[in-house]
Amino acid sequence: MSSHWSMSSELSPVGQERRDAFVNTVYHLTDDFFSMETIHEVLIKGGQRLADRLAKNKVLPTLSADYFGWRVEKDWWGFFVSRGNMRGDPPYPYSSNEPTMYGAPYSEIYLSYLESREQEAKVAEEIRQLETNRTAPAPLRLPSSTERRPELMAKLWDELLPGRPYEHGCDEPFALRITSSDWGLEVNIGSCFGTTEEEVTDSINRASFMLGAEVVVLFISDADGKIFLALGLEEGAEVENSAVKRRFKAAWFDLLAVNLQWLRLRPVNIVTALDEINKNLIRPRPNKLMAEMEKARMEIPGKVESRILQARQLKPEDPQRAVKFLRVQLASTRVAARAAAANIDAEFSAIKSFVTDPRFGCLATRELTKMVEDAAVSVAEEHVRLLPVDCRDIEEAEETVTGFVLSGSWDDVLSRGKRLEVCERTLGQYPLLRRSLDAWVAQMRIRLSG
Repeated sequence: MSSHWSMSSELSPVGQERRDAFVNTVYHLTDDFFSMETIHEVLIKGGQRLADRLAKNKVLPTLSADYFGWRVEKDWWGFFVSRGNMRGDPPYPYSSNEPTMYGAPYSEIYLSYLESREQEAKVAEEIRQLETNRTAPAPLRLPSSTERRPELMAKLWDELLPGRPYEHGCDEPFALRITSSDWGLEVNIGSCFGTTEEEVTDSINRASFMLGAEVVVLFISDADGKIFLALGLEEGAEVENSAVKRRFKAAWFDLLAVNLQWLRLRPVNIVTALDEINKNLIRPRPNKLMAEMEKARMEIPGKVESRILQARQLKPEDPQRAVKFLRVQLASTRVAARAAAANIDAEFSAIKSFVTDPRFGCLATRELTKMVEDAAVSVAEEHVRLLPVDCRDIEEAEETVTGFVLSGSWDDVLSRGKRLEVCERTLGQYPLLRRSLDAWVAQMRIRLSG
C-alpha cells in the first residue's frame, strides 16, 4: 500500500483544466443552449449515476479521482450532443487524455457511494432481524391475579371474527402488540399511557370505560420491551347477550383504530385517541381499517431504515470519514485480490503484475505477497534449481544465489527470508554444495538481519 493514501472529491490541476475546457466546449458548440451552471450541475448529478453503475459492475474502490472526473465527462458528452443540437456528431474531444484508472488520490465520490451502500445493506439486515422479532408470536404476560378466561376469548373470537388470524406477534385472541414499540420509535408506553404507574393505571381504566363500560375491561402488558393490550369481558357481563357481543366487537375495532394512529407513528395517548373516535360518528368499515393498518405496518420498516441511515450518514466534517472509507475500500479490495490470487499462474511476471497491480494498491505489499506465496515459492524453487548449472565452482554458485536472495526485482514477489529458505531447501539437492550450504545460509541470515 502506498504510504501516501489519499482521496479527493476535487480534480487535479490537469483534470480541472480539462473540465474547464469541457464546459467551454459544450457551452459554445451548443450555441449557449446550456448555461455553464447547468453543465456543472449535470456533471455533478452524473457523478452519482456513474458511481452506481461502476458499483454494479464491481469496479474496485481504488478508482482514481481524476479517472472518475474524466469518465463523467466522457459518459455525459453524448447527452450534451443530443440535447444541445450540436452541429454534426462530434466525438468526445479528450478520449486520448484518459487518466490512470486506479491509484491515489482515490475518488472520494465513489468511496462515499460505496460506504453509503454498505450502510444500506447493514441497515436492511438490521431491519430484517427486527421484523423477524416483531412478527414472531410472543406470550401475553398479564399479572398473575388477572382472570381473562382465554378459552372464552378464543370461542368469542371464532364467533365474532371467524377465519381471521390473531394480530401480528400475538398468540392470543383480542390481543394487540404495539408494533412501533418494537422498533424503538416515538410510540412507547410513556407516550401512549403515561410516564408513571399511576398515570398508566388511570389511562387504562378510563380507556376501558370509553371502550365499553360494564362490558369491556382493558389489560396492559409490558415485558421485554414489548407492549401488549388485551380486551376481556367485565365480570358479570352476559356473554350470550347479542348486544354485549356487538359492543365487545365494536370495542375491539375502536382499539384497532387507536393502533392505526400508533402505526402511523402518531404518539397519541390512548384516552385522547378514543375521545377523537367517539366524537366521530362515522367509523371506518372493519375491512378498510384492517387494510389501512396493514399498509401502515408495511411502511414502518422503510421509515425506520430512513431514520437510521440519516443518523449514520457521514458528514464532511466527520473526523472518522476517511477511516470509514478506508475500511470499506480495504474490505472490498481484499476480496477481489484473494479471488485473483486464487487463479494466478505460477509465473514470475504474473505474480509481479499481481503484487504491483494498482487495483490492489490500498493493500500492503506483504499482504499481497502472502496471498500468492505458494505460487511464488514454486517459481523461486524452479529458478534456484537452475542457478548452479552454469557455475564453474562453488564460489560462483554461492555468489549467484546470493544475488538472487538480495535481488530487488524479486522483493515484490517473495520476501528475502523466504527466498533464503527456498535456496536452503533446493540447493541441498546438490552434493557439491551441500557441504558449504550451512555456512552460507548462516552468513546470509546475518546479512538479512543487519
